[in-house]
Amino acid sequence: MRDVEEVHTAVCRHLRERSEFPQYQTYQLYVRGVVWGVGWGTQDPVANVHAYSSCVRLADLNGDGEWRLLVADSRKKLKVWKGTALQSEHNLLEAACGICPFYSDLATPRTPALGVAAGAHIFIYRNLRPYYKFTLPAVSPT
Repeated sequence: MRDVEEVHTAVCRHLRERSEFPQYQTYQLYVRGVVWGVGWGTQDPVANVHAYSSCVRLADLNGDGEWRLLVADSRKKLKVWKGTALQSEHNLLEAACGICPFYSDLATPRTPALGVAAGAHIFIYRNLRPYYKFTLPAVSPT
């Protein structure tokens, strides 16, 4: 327990020192949840979340400066939190093993696409809807 609190304190100190995070209290709640999840396992029965740490990310989904917590649940759900409230929940095509928000164009406002790794596929979601499916080529073991 003490190690988790030390990591949490160090991350919060780092966020306070950075000027690009004006809403520190919201981020503190996010970071505490992520550190707790990484430190204590992949299940949180209160939030009804069963996810790996590689499936937890922050992203500015609407390009409005409001960052949201994205969690790809092992039950094929993508959950979006704004602050401490669950904002939305979306169905995924497969159970995710990792997610990554990224910018695929220069359009304004800057809204990221979401890459979801699942099995032998990478699914691209735009506006939290399925957009593209990339199948990884088979590689023979050497």
